[in-house]
Amino acid sequence: MSRSKRITFTVILLLLPALFLLLVEGGLRRLDDGSDFALARKVVEAEGEWWEINQNVARRYFGMAPEFARQTEEGRVRFSKSPQILRVICLGESSMAGFPYNKNATLPGILRTYLQMLLPQREVEVLNLGIAATNSFTVRDLMPEVVALQPDVILIYVGHNEFYGALGAGSNFHLGTNRSLINLYLRLLRWRTFRLLQEVIRKASRAVRGGKSAADFTAPVMQQMAREQTIPVESELRQLTERTFEQNLLDALAVAQRARVPVVISDLVCNLREQPPFVALAQASLTPAEKQRWQAAFTAGWQHLQAGRPDSALVRFAAAAGIDSTHAELCYRQAQAWQARGEVKEAAHLFALSRDRDALPFRAPGTLNAIIHRVSAQRKVPLVEMERTFGERSPLGLIGDEFICEHLHPTVTGYAMMAKAFLQRLLAAGLLPTGSDATAIARLPEEVRQLNITALDEEFGRLRVLQLTSEWPFRKKVDLEVALPAEVAPLATQTAIRYVNREITWAQAHLNFGDQLMQHKRFELALAEFRALAAQYPGEAGLWEKQGDALFSLQDYEAARSAYAQAARLQPTSAFAHAGVGKACMFLARLAEAEAALARAIQCDDMRSQFDSSYRSFVLYLWGGALTNLQRYAEAEQKLQAALAIDPHNKLAGDFLATLRSRLQE
Repeated sequence: MSRSKRITFTVILLLLPALFLLLVEGGLRRLDDGSDFALARKVVEAEGEWWEINQNVARRYFGMAPEFARQTEEGRVRFSKSPQILRVICLGESSMAGFPYNKNATLPGILRTYLQMLLPQREVEVLNLGIAATNSFTVRDLMPEVVALQPDVILIYVGHNEFYGALGAGSNFHLGTNRSLINLYLRLLRWRTFRLLQEVIRKASRAVRGGKSAADFTAPVMQQMAREQTIPVESELRQLTERTFEQNLLDALAVAQRARVPVVISDLVCNLREQPPFVALAQASLTPAEKQRWQAAFTAGWQHLQAGRPDSALVRFAAAAGIDSTHAELCYRQAQAWQARGEVKEAAHLFALSRDRDALPFRAPGTLNAIIHRVSAQRKVPLVEMERTFGERSPLGLIGDEFICEHLHPTVTGYAMMAKAFLQRLLAAGLLPTGSDATAIARLPEEVRQLNITALDEEFGRLRVLQLTSEWPFRKKVDLEVALPAEVAPLATQTAIRYVNREITWAQAHLNFGDQLMQHKRFELALAEFRALAAQYPGEAGLWEKQGDALFSLQDYEAARSAYAQAARLQPTSAFAHAGVGKACMFLARLAEAEAALARAIQCDDMRSQFDSSYRSFVLYLWGGALTNLQRYAEAEQKLQAALAIDPHNKLAGDFLATLRSRLQE
């Protein structure tokens, strides 16, 4: 064989595996369009084309245990973006996702409500891409797909999960500590062949374990995340995580800037005043005797503090600090003592130091906020100083449970504060449409009932926080307060339990609870539930009909007519919507409008049976009443007779027909 033939043969031999893989990849792509893995997929419907968010996109970050992945919130945006649309995409982890709340009560949900208040003439689209238990690797990985959705601006709030979120160095869902290899893995996931191989390995591994998942789903949620349950401040793992966080942010921002998509980033806020460190470590160099003396001084100080003697407590804490001043628990108790004395500056410093020295860093240490500030300046990206915002609103400037549910997730009011802070920064950076102003933003309501957030939403949050804080690593349960009338509070709890246990959806929970409130004649509370649903699904005609029913029961007939009319616009063949308009107009003495709407209701019911016999008889009775008042007596008599033919027990129709005939005889 000649030399040239040998070279050709060798090249073909080397290319065969690659060609084989390409053929396999091509075949897999024919079978799988990747929509189960991509961030968004195109959906074509009668009313138009949309980008619909894949709620299971987070599965790509949990490797051998995709069952642990949390769904993103459902969302869609128009496929073709017109200049009239303002599109905002929110990226981050559980705080951006809105834990412990959903939909309208999250930061993106409240932001959407605020933008609709500020810009009523614009179509507002806000996508919530916050994913619980993830971190900056996710933000970096998603960014190319996010900019492809043509947002007007991207908001980022990320950092609390850097150690324990998926792919984090201390996480159970990790791939080692080499950032380059992790990012290579995420790129390889674009290949169907690689995903198929991963799935084969996962199933084989599960079979070896007797069908058990790689993750222990019986453990508390936060324990499922944490592989390294102590990460000392001076450890290489901390420093590595900080470097990774900074580089991931820089990479993500570079992608957005190349696409010329503006980004606003925020620093991080957490509970400093009410959250003691999860794990406090003593200096490794202490001798047993030093540890004993430290413990004695600390215990004495703690006893004095509990007895309401902060001055003497500080003396004993100082003795302990003389042996080991780095202990996170000592910093926290010293902060409490200084707070009790009214020395706010010293207390704030020590509360922050306690957070930073927590060896179980579920709250982002201050070093990560410093990185966010540095990256913002380096990339010239607008920064929201969220920690300062919360501090300015907190008693004595010490962030606590007024605006934070547990260790770091904001309350509903806290999320409203965050939304306002982002809006103010968007305005300052010139990223809001003309017409917006700082005064209008400042005046936006924070009262939850004005934001399409109901007591049921708060009950969802209460149960989730109670469940979270009942488990490791929390020391005490947190039970948030929810204001509800005593007679309906048990109904709210029962509904919320079913929702939290994933037996029903968010929409089903609100719909069921709203219907129960109507039965209990709590019409105003029921109206709030139906409005919350309509805010999330404004195109659903049935939700406007239910609002109309509640408003009618509250005797607000003009508002009821408006709600029923909106239902009729959305679904012109809805007999119930037209009947509602007619019913409301009767009480408003708008008789011609009432007669036309009731006629249309019967016509729609004739086309497609929607009423039961009793309600059809009632609508015919109303129609007869409208015709009578319009002095169309013969037609009125005909409709009333038809009502009685359907339901002979319709006393209203019977009495009215008798009265009508009596008047006609006179």
